[in-house]
Amino acid sequence: MSQNNSSSGHGRGYLTGILPIGMGFLVWAITFGIIPTDASGIHAPRWVLAIFGGVFVVAGIWSILQSALRQHAAGVNWINFLFALLVLMAISVICLWIGFGPGPRLFVNTDSLTGMRTSLTTDPVLGRIFFGFFGVLLTVVTIAFAVIEGRKLL
Repeated sequence: MSQNNSSSGHGRGYLTGILPIGMGFLVWAITFGIIPTDASGIHAPRWVLAIFGGVFVVAGIWSILQSALRQHAAGVNWINFLFALLVLMAISVICLWIGFGPGPRLFVNTDSLTGMRTSLTTDPVLGRIFFGFFGVLLTVVTIAFAVIEGRKLL
């Protein structure tokens, strides 16, 4: 009754990759006007949205490659390093733009604890400080990761 689950494991890995790729393409379709949206509802430049969608696409491709390669191919460590570095850099850029980029920011706090959804506008300075701090922190982590893991691979 024991079955070989290696093929079903590959299928789950591929599905795990296809879903974020689809979400990333959806963001890209909105970003590049393929799916029409109200421009007043988008509060970020197109390049930030493109990076945001790209994070999902890259993560999905990375997941599919992990399932396909299964740690047997030479260079898997380099592939993992490059994909991880790319995702860390993209998230850093998004956080840094939110924290330090030009223009006003609107941060909304949604409370659904009471069963009634209420949205409260929070302090934009506090939101910028939060995202700016984590953007700088993630940039430091990204640089440390690049140096430490890059040296290990060399």
